Amino acid sequence: MKFFRKNGNHIFPFFIFIFALFIRLWNFSDVEFKLDEALAIFKASQFWFTGQLPLAGLISSTLAANSPLFIYLLMPLTLISSNPLFVTFFFVLGGSFTVLLTYQLLKKYSPVWALFSAGLFATSAWPILFSRKIWAQNFLPLFSVLILYFADRLYNKKNKKVILSLIILSLWAFQIHFSGFLVIPFVLLVLILTKVKIEAKTVVLGLLFGLLPFLPYLIRQFQNGFADFILLFGSQTQGYFDIHSFTSPFRIVAGFYFARVLQADYLEFIQSIPLGKFVFVIFNLQSLLVILGFLIALSKGKKFLLLNLFFGLMLITSFLSRRPALPFYEELFFPLIFAFAGLCLWQIFQIKKWGRLISGFIFIACLSANLVFIFSFYSFVHLKEQINGDYGLVFRKKEDLVQKSIKDYPNHQTKQKLTVALRVIYSISNFDKKENKYLPQKELVPIVNKELINFKFGD
Repeated sequence: MKFFRKNGNHIFPFFIFIFALFIRLWNFSDVEFKLDEALAIFKASQFWFTGQLPLAGLISSTLAANSPLFIYLLMPLTLISSNPLFVTFFFVLGGSFTVLLTYQLLKKYSPVWALFSAGLFATSAWPILFSRKIWAQNFLPLFSVLILYFADRLYNKKNKKVILSLIILSLWAFQIHFSGFLVIPFVLLVLILTKVKIEAKTVVLGLLFGLLPFLPYLIRQFQNGFADFILLFGSQTQGYFDIHSFTSPFRIVAGFYFARVLQADYLEFIQSIPLGKFVFVIFNLQSLLVILGFLIALSKGKKFLLLNLFFGLMLITSFLSRRPALPFYEELFFPLIFAFAGLCLWQIFQIKKWGRLISGFIFIACLSANLVFIFSFYSFVHLKEQINGDYGLVFRKKEDLVQKSIKDYPNHQTKQKLTVALRVIYSISNFDKKENKYLPQKELVPIVNKELINFKFGD
């Protein structure tokens, strides 16, 4: 006990990070790998093959091209290796590091609160799934917790040095993915509430470094008559106010909404989960913990003001922006919802006599349900190899197709270029049982053809 008291500040964070990393690396070759993932690596590799800097990122669901910052972040990785598992591993590291930072952020209030929140964060299904996927928005939880950290230092400690970081992070967040704009109202409000004198030099530097990666995208807009901006803002004005914007963040704490991932195979998966009814009872309990934690934070007033402001402003901005309330648009909420769930457990923990026992029991039940769900999912995907839903054919099967196509190819630089292109081609493949062969998704073939024609690898 003496050893743990003395070294706990170092041991627990390390253990939490390794624990989160271990769960995310399980059956790693079964990760989801579709057209978005393949195109991200393809575009990031272009600079090294052609010397041409990409002016835009991937195409969004609105048909508008995203900012290229996400591609720029991948470029150093693809210089080392364009292997999708290598690139995905850094998303795994980022997801695990976000769990660790959440623990460190909350530890100053209570190590118990930090442990509850980080434990739930490390084992929850949606953060794990997104940590294993090459998607721009999967970087956003890290931005969210960093913004909270710097906002806390500015608001409570009047540390003016962090203002530059806040400006840059908020400007980069929406360039990573358009949903990142949700952080901007919070950052602006924190800068106003702190009443700290902000130097013009700091603002200029923040805007300079924050918008520098955006310049190539602006050049593209000038070239095409701001077509991407028109598509983006047009889709928002024609969208609808989704009331689920106020409810879905409370639900993504657990394994709800997985019907979208599995679709036709969802019922079979649910039936394969050991003690499935118990698992979903606990999932509902976790949603209740988030709601109660949020209400507790509101009742505490100034003590948890930043958590309340960040969460509330993102809910309102998300609703007003007319975005569909889908889990992959709401990753910025992750550190907050687990902070609220952990806060509720911490309050129970402090109840005399039975508080520690009750909170400990609930925490263990939640961890158990999360782990049963995610490892059942891993097992299900591994055995099926192809999900009849959004997940599709696992990476290792698609990579087999790539390797078979290039096995007799001469061993020179063109082989590497061809491999990256073939991963794009086979990313839209699924095994057709009737035809007894792998076939591409017909509706995606024109997109693949367009990308391969527009981005040439040179000679």
